[in-house]
Amino acid sequence: MSTHTLSASNIFSALQPFGVSATPEQIEAIRRYVSVLVLWNERVGLTAISDPVEILTRHFGESLFGARHVPIGHSRLADIGTGGGFPGLAIKILRPEMELFLVESNKKKAAFLAETIRVLDVNHVDIVTERFEDWRPGENSLDFITSRALGRYTFLMRWAAEMLKPSGKLILWLGDDEGNRAQMKPGWRWDPPERIPLSRRRQVLVGSPAKPSIG
Repeated sequence: MSTHTLSASNIFSALQPFGVSATPEQIEAIRRYVSVLVLWNERVGLTAISDPVEILTRHFGESLFGARHVPIGHSRLADIGTGGGFPGLAIKILRPEMELFLVESNKKKAAFLAETIRVLDVNHVDIVTERFEDWRPGENSLDFITSRALGRYTFLMRWAAEMLKPSGKLILWLGDDEGNRAQMKPGWRWDPPERIPLSRRRQVLVGSPAKPSIG
């Protein structure tokens, strides 16, 4: 199926297993996003998936499934290693009020993100074209940090512990083995992992830095 024949009903059906409730305007934004992604994909290598419906399921469905942990309202979210904008820019469609930082050191992917932001006409989105280790948004300044299939979680968790507010959350999309290893790292409190719909070995893991004990 081409993006030209991608209808609102196609998008609704693809997202339904993930419990996503989107308005007609949000569904149209997703359709435009997929169109830009498919157009850029061959030259930039944003995703190995080329079928628009599979893009909806694997990228948008999985990303928006995790959006339940991001409340509607004003918050600051940094998406680390965002690549084609997942999960951060996809979540922005459902949470337009939030301030979003898309951290992506690859300049070609950053150019794609800039074009997608223009097409979607969204506000309060900054593209950070550097490695997350080198970016200093301010200690205890972020409400949410997200990352999907980044790897290097030990380094990310150490960085996130400094940048998150005391009430902040780290949200990870990762395989079961990686999730088990992440939960064994000291200094974090984790919610029970959530199985990603239509996936056998992938989960969303949500955690917060553990507060030091007193006394």
